[in-house]
Amino acid sequence: FSAHGELKEVHIATDKETGRSKGFAFITFSSKKEGLVAIKELNGSEIHSRKITVQESKPSGGRDRRRRPRRN
Repeated sequence: FSAHGELKEVHIATDKETGRSKGFAFITFSSKKEGLVAIKELNGSEIHSRKITVQESKPSGGRDRRRRPRRN
């Protein structure tokens, strides 16, 4: 990925119990342009004989991660 721009942050998703990789990561580039170039160049390519999907992350729309006060 670094061949396509300056990496600002890399987060590899891991299983909390085993510590093993879940098979995906979040990569932040220094600029949006670099990230878009990486998506274009790397989506559908292979790493270690495995085809990868590279796309821009989107908000999950899942539960709110902030803790809410408990009601008694």
